[in-house]
Amino acid sequence: MLGVGAQFGEYRIDGVLGRGGMGIVYKATHRVIGRSVALKLMLDDDDLVGDASFRERFLRESRLAASIDHPNVLPVYDAGELDGRLFITMRLVEGMDLAQILARNPQGLEIKRAVGLLSQAAAALDSAHRRGLVHRDVKPANILVSDEDGEHVYLSDFGLTRLVAGETLLTSKDSFVGTAAYCAPEQISGGRVGPAADVYALGCVLFHMLTGRQPFERETQIAVIYAQLNDPVPNLRLIAPSVPDALACVVERAMAKSASERYESAGDLGRAAVAAIQPSASGMPKPMSAGPAAPARDESAANLSASPVGRSSSAPSAAPVRRRGILRRPVAVLSLAMIAATAFGVLALSGMLSVGASAVSSDRAEAVVQRYLDSYRTEDLDAVIATLTPDVTLEAMTKPLGVTINKNGRQEVRDAYQSEFERGDKSDLSARIQRTDTSEDATTVTVRSVEKNVTGGFRAVGTTSYKVVEVDGRPLIETIRDRSTLS
Repeated sequence: MLGVGAQFGEYRIDGVLGRGGMGIVYKATHRVIGRSVALKLMLDDDDLVGDASFRERFLRESRLAASIDHPNVLPVYDAGELDGRLFITMRLVEGMDLAQILARNPQGLEIKRAVGLLSQAAAALDSAHRRGLVHRDVKPANILVSDEDGEHVYLSDFGLTRLVAGETLLTSKDSFVGTAAYCAPEQISGGRVGPAADVYALGCVLFHMLTGRQPFERETQIAVIYAQLNDPVPNLRLIAPSVPDALACVVERAMAKSASERYESAGDLGRAAVAAIQPSASGMPKPMSAGPAAPARDESAANLSASPVGRSSSAPSAAPVRRRGILRRPVAVLSLAMIAATAFGVLALSGMLSVGASAVSSDRAEAVVQRYLDSYRTEDLDAVIATLTPDVTLEAMTKPLGVTINKNGRQEVRDAYQSEFERGDKSDLSARIQRTDTSEDATTVTVRSVEKNVTGGFRAVGTTSYKVVEVDGRPLIETIRDRSTLS
């Protein structure tokens, strides 16, 4: 680490601006022309800097980043290698990054302000994507906000995570590359990473700005990664009721698990967010056509409090998203999946509907699930079985062990629970009902749980979906579908 007053080439070190997983950013001054810059020195890591192909990619990507001439892209002045250290110099922005702003606003930002900042970051990404550069690490810390002309956004660190990872998410030391809280599913799973991954990350950033929290807040990074891959987008309006439905739909589409279901470009996302908060003459949000792009509008991000950004001839719509009812009260239960002695089981009950089965109301479905959970907590075996249909099928699955257990009918399920209760494992588990979905023939209640198993010394995160049907006038659990991961 360089101290204040130290020299690095033509630069004098004036202080440390920040540290990250790839290097240290210094405030520095060019000794000849006197310009203040942000000087980033890459880690002195033999696995990276000693790799000739890495150095070549670093210089190539730095040149590409420097070629992006856009008002919302942080300008790159110089890059190279000096005394065995790779470096890059960038414009010094007087202000804060978005992470610092959010830390000062734990309840989230004012809606108009959040959309204004988003639209500028989206314009920067569009400019980079047109040049074939995918950011891969869009997050609040890489969105710099200066005080010039109101609030002006600069997107920084283009291409650097891609340099480390190449086409994967692992460095040579097998550490996760990217920021899990904002990382697209395909990037986590090692799939093809393109502009859609940046759209997803920007959707996560918008969620954070509107609510004051990350979309998938979990206790461990493994749990966050699992949620990014499997869990539905949390209902934004339950966290921030003042957010318009149209804007909540924009966030959900941006964060679709499938890249093909997201906005076609970051600019489309930005314009959709702007359109979602523009009122009509009647005071209601303007209607938007379905599909990837809606008709052009006169309104743009320039009408917002943030700095103007480039306009486009089209504004994409917020694709209709089916809303889900969510039970608002948390519930405490014991583990739903201790079927195997060596693993935290994940329950997935599947089977044909019982004769005479039909859908039930959300309230009655949640009530029978609550009764099941309460009975499980007290290990009242008869009461647990009484909540299930006669032909219930239990399938327990565990990741990453790949353990799968199948039980069919009440008797086999009873035997499995009885074995579990007699084993006497001690667990500390918290759970809550996340949402309730109703179809023509059934109602599904989804429960989110986190378990710390004291006996086995492991931790597991899971989501269990209970399908509830009405049989002879009684609501019963006919299907439970759950996914769980050990950590």
